[in-house]
Amino acid sequence: MENPIGALSRRRWGRGKTVAPVRATAPLIALFLLLIPLAFSDDFVEALSESLGRDHESDWLLVLVVDALLLNILAILTVRLAKAGDGPRSIRLWLWWLAGAAATIAMDILLGTILSPGDRDAGFAEYALYALVYLLALGCLLAAMLGASPLAVVWKRSREAHGEAAWSRLIAALPLFIGTAVAYVASLVWTLVLNNSAARSFAEAGQIISRQMGAPQEQTLNESNADVFALLNGICGGAVDQEYFAQISQLIPLLLIAVGLEAGFFDRFRQASVDRAVIIATILILFIGEVMALSALPLANQGCLGTMSPWHEYTAFILTAEACFVAIATLIWALIPRSEAAPNGASPPRAGRIRG
Repeated sequence: MENPIGALSRRRWGRGKTVAPVRATAPLIALFLLLIPLAFSDDFVEALSESLGRDHESDWLLVLVVDALLLNILAILTVRLAKAGDGPRSIRLWLWWLAGAAATIAMDILLGTILSPGDRDAGFAEYALYALVYLLALGCLLAAMLGASPLAVVWKRSREAHGEAAWSRLIAALPLFIGTAVAYVASLVWTLVLNNSAARSFAEAGQIISRQMGAPQEQTLNESNADVFALLNGICGGAVDQEYFAQISQLIPLLLIAVGLEAGFFDRFRQASVDRAVIIATILILFIGEVMALSALPLANQGCLGTMSPWHEYTAFILTAEACFVAIATLIWALIPRSEAAPNGASPPRAGRIRG
């Protein structure tokens, strides 16, 4: 016979309720692989090629292999989620997943063979189009993996067709997707604006001053006047102002505290494995963003001998931007009132109140 006290504790809604332990490992790994390695596989491959001293002509082949491997792992994890009732449960949802996977592979091939933006001469519209297609593919993969249609975000009928639970999982993961989209935008800004204005060596500073003075670079650098080298050293600097990292390092903890103190965020999703994975992924992204911001602070990022390495600065810039917007989107989402009914007819907790 079941213990009535234990049964009562399981029916309670709020703090102190007893729930069966749920493993969030599979959905957490799936979210991580989808939103970091798969979303930025080209950056990982480019950084690896530069560290090994290889040219970038065959990078797209390695990106294609990496993406295919990641998609196979994600397919296995999505099947596990489907068996647990948290993943795609219809052929239509699997077609959405396959569409996202096919679009990712197709873009990898196009970027490496036909479009070839590796020369960095592509304009903003072209880069934005690449990012948009990749984001749409990631959206299809994410929604289908969570058992919902990507159309559920904008179409109520699609939302109702797959159930309230699938919609709840999708909307809970939406801040992570928004953060990834912001990281894509930050990558575009870095490539087209910030990195082009950076000078991290005397040679790069010499190119800038030579263009301004109309003198050959060799003549500028061979000047014996110490004022010239002082001028070159003053021109040298990173792509991102250190004040950005200083401010963002203070903002991320405040956003994390704000999200943590919001009454419904952590308690509302302790039972479902996917929702627990979303919470863990959110905290991890904020933690990594804060670590990257702090890692940039000790460096002056000014002068030809004091600038950050390009990959360190780039990684810190996009991860801090992603962490900041993940936190903001999560906070806005957590503060939206919920109308779901609580189990056994109990009154659901009200957002904005800290329950004791």
